[in-house]
Amino acid sequence: MSMENLDRQPVEPIAEPDVVNAPPLLEPHQKLPFGRLAVPLLIQSLLIGSIAAQSIYALATGTTVVLKTMPVDPYDLLRGYYQILSYDISSFNTLKNLPGWENLKRQKGSANLDRNQQVYVTLNKTVPTANTPQAWKPVAIDARLPTNLSADKIAIRGVSNGDSIIYGLETYYMPEDRKDGVNTEIVSTRSGSRNLLVEVKVDNRGLATPVSLWVGDKQYRF
Repeated sequence: MSMENLDRQPVEPIAEPDVVNAPPLLEPHQKLPFGRLAVPLLIQSLLIGSIAAQSIYALATGTTVVLKTMPVDPYDLLRGYYQILSYDISSFNTLKNLPGWENLKRQKGSANLDRNQQVYVTLNKTVPTANTPQAWKPVAIDARLPTNLSADKIAIRGVSNGDSIIYGLETYYMPEDRKDGVNTEIVSTRSGSRNLLVEVKVDNRGLATPVSLWVGDKQYRF
């Protein structure tokens, strides 16, 4: 076929969209079906409720345990006034010397634990001196909840983030009317003259809920 004949071929018209029979769009004033909103809200409520229930259960049935801690980030402008805490038992340098460490799954080529590795750290109660509690001493670590522990021992559950162990006890909120005084007290512990301790309740599953903060011989309730 010659180029001349090609130029003379009729061109088929492009079909116009069927506006009349097209499905209607959602008008601005129309609401989403109730179910699409209710299900996510129900799931969120259940999650919040389960966290609250865990805390209530731990407070009601748990064993009082004292943990040694230190401040990490005393001020967070994005979330208000918080004290970010780190614990002795959060550090791999502390935990790697405990019986059971070698049986845990570690990062390839690293001394650190894998991310999301769940651990149970067994703590041994210490005798308090005067009116100040003493931090419980870590004595073992395991990937599973230990059983048949003696009355002076408890296991607390944590999860590795690849750099340390997180127990859900890392953030302490300071009320507006007490933040300056509490923070001054906390800063004074950095000299080493006074201990910074957190009192928690640990239930029979290893879940911990904070109860109070001790700065030297002063106690601040959560």
